[in-house]
Amino acid sequence: MDNSEKKKFHFHINIHVILISLIVILLGISAFRLYKWNQGEQIYVDPNADTSQFDVEALDSIMPLPPAKQAGHTYDDELSILFLGDFNIAAMPDKEDSFPNLVASLTGATVYNGAFPNCSLAAKNLNFTESDEPSDAFSLPYVAEAICSGDFSLQTSIIEAYRSDGITSQAALKTLKDVDYNSIDVLCIAYSATDYLFQRGVENPEDPYEICTYTGALRTAIEKIQQTYPFMRIIVMSPCYVYVTNEDGSVIESGTTNFGHGALPHYLLKEIDVCTELAVSIVDNFYGTINQDNYKEYYSDDPYYCNELGRKKMAERFTEALMKYPVGTATGTSTDN
Repeated sequence: MDNSEKKKFHFHINIHVILISLIVILLGISAFRLYKWNQGEQIYVDPNADTSQFDVEALDSIMPLPPAKQAGHTYDDELSILFLGDFNIAAMPDKEDSFPNLVASLTGATVYNGAFPNCSLAAKNLNFTESDEPSDAFSLPYVAEAICSGDFSLQTSIIEAYRSDGITSQAALKTLKDVDYNSIDVLCIAYSATDYLFQRGVENPEDPYEICTYTGALRTAIEKIQQTYPFMRIIVMSPCYVYVTNEDGSVIESGTTNFGHGALPHYLLKEIDVCTELAVSIVDNFYGTINQDNYKEYYSDDPYYCNELGRKKMAERFTEALMKYPVGTATGTSTDN
C-alpha cells in the first residue's frame, strides 16, 4: 500500500469517529432534556394576585328591543319591570334584599314579582294533568298563556287546592291578576336549575314548541308574549351554577353531571339559541354570575337559594343588561314620535 492509499484510509477512519461522537453527544443532550422535562418545574402562584383577566367569559347575548316593536306604544315616565320565575325570585318578596327589590333600588323602577316557588320553566306533562303534577300550572307556558288571555282560573284553582297556605304563591297570583300589562316596559324571565334537576327534556327536534321540553316551553311562552305585548323588552336570566351533595358529602357538579338530558351547560346553550332566535336578551348566570369557582360565596347552606350577596350580584348583572339598551321615556327613549 503506497502513501496516498494510507492517507485516504486514515481520513475515512476520522470521519466515522466524528459521526459517532456527534450521535452520542446528541443522544446525551436529548436524554438530559427528557430527564429535566420529567422533573417538571415548580410554579409559585400568588393567592393575592389579580387573575380577573383569566376569568371565564360570560355567554351573554344582550339585544335592544327593535323600534318596530315599540312603534305605536306610548311609554310613560315610570320604568316598570315584571319578574317571572321560581324560588330565587319568589323568595322573600317583601324583603329589601330580594332580587326584584334589589333591581328596584339599582334602577329606580317599579317592580312586580310574579314568580311562583316550587315550579320549573317547562311543564312535566304535555297536557295538564292535575293528579300527576299540579305545579305545571305555574310553569312558564301556562303562566304566559294566563297573562296574555287574562284567564288565571287554572292557577287560582291549583292554589286553592294545593297551596291555600302558600302566601308567596297567593301574592304572585294577585300581582299577575292586578298588574296593568300595558304599563310593563321590561319582562324578566329567571328560572333556576330546576328543569335540569327535575330532568325535564331539553328539546324535541320533531316539535320545537313542546311545552314539556326546556326550549319548547321557553319558545312557546316568549312568542306568545311577543305577539300580545310586543312593546315589552324581554330579558332572560339563565340558571346559575348549582351543586348537589350526596349522602356521603361528595358534591355532584352540575357542569359535568348528566341526569339524562345533558349537563347544565347544555341547557344554557340551548336557552341561548332560543333567545337569539327570538331576538331577546339573555344573561348568562352559569359562567358570568355564580359559577363553579365562586359559588361558595353566593350560596347559603341550601345549594339552590342564593344568599344576599348572590341576589345582589344577579341584580347587578340584570341591571347592566337592562341599561345597555333602555326602553321607554323613563330611561331616555321615546316612541311617541
